[in-house]
Amino acid sequence: MTMPNKTPLIDFRIRPPYKSFVPNFFTFSHPLDEGLGLPAIVRLCFRDPVPSRDSKSFDLFQEEMDEAGVVFAVVTGRAGVDNADVAELVSQHPGRFAGFGGVDSSDVGAALAEIEGFRDRGFVGVALDNAMATPPRHNDEPELDSIYELCCRENLLVSLNGSFLLSPDLTYIDPVRIQRVALKYPGLSIIVAHGCWPWVTQICAVALMCPNVYVMPDLYPNMPEQEGFFAAVRAGLEGQLLYGSSYPAMSLPASADVIRNVDFAPAEGALRSMFEAAAKLIGQDPEKLAPGYAKG
Repeated sequence: MTMPNKTPLIDFRIRPPYKSFVPNFFTFSHPLDEGLGLPAIVRLCFRDPVPSRDSKSFDLFQEEMDEAGVVFAVVTGRAGVDNADVAELVSQHPGRFAGFGGVDSSDVGAALAEIEGFRDRGFVGVALDNAMATPPRHNDEPELDSIYELCCRENLLVSLNGSFLLSPDLTYIDPVRIQRVALKYPGLSIIVAHGCWPWVTQICAVALMCPNVYVMPDLYPNMPEQEGFFAAVRAGLEGQLLYGSSYPAMSLPASADVIRNVDFAPAEGALRSMFEAAAKLIGQDPEKLAPGYAKG
């Protein structure tokens, strides 16, 4: 796919309107009807009209990917979403989607047993929402070491959920805890979903110090202090910042416009570096995904 007027993107965090994703992620069709009673972040995320979200249409979702110039996307599972649905989607559309299996770390033994089969199911990574476990877990708890060790052996990426909304308190998204994991397992590639906002400077510092940490601001680019993510790119983080829309929380075209309109100067080719880094992480050839662009 060549896109002379629209830089192509790899969306590293989407939850499509497909089977068990629907009851878990598509419950707000018109949240603004609830007025100011809703949390501000929900009103912010769901303020843009998104036809595929409102109609729960996978076909419209693919059309919106095309409109946004998203040439490839990572489907992220979660407890409550059937990993069989993720595997099915990836197997049906191997040229368009890669999959992370969602794992509940409440029961580490059960999590390990499930992860053992992820490579055979075509997954490239494991999505952990440790703060949502029962009881909630900090990312650097020793009980999780066996999960990280298995992911290293299986060459699986790990996505850690850095959302303050899904944590009992901000200590559960403390970047220092992610740094401890990254330093302990330097061969483990860690994707930090939601960018640990509001700990923007701290997570950028962790990534600058740990080349195996990749920061994904996704639905927080319009929040206070967001400029810190992009300033870090100018300081040399362009290969470790990943684009993610966190769809359906945000419109695909609107989210894509945000990242394309960032002034990354003097970091020339920042979007290209982000594209190439994302492709490498999931074992894709950037030239095949967007002929002519990666070498552009």
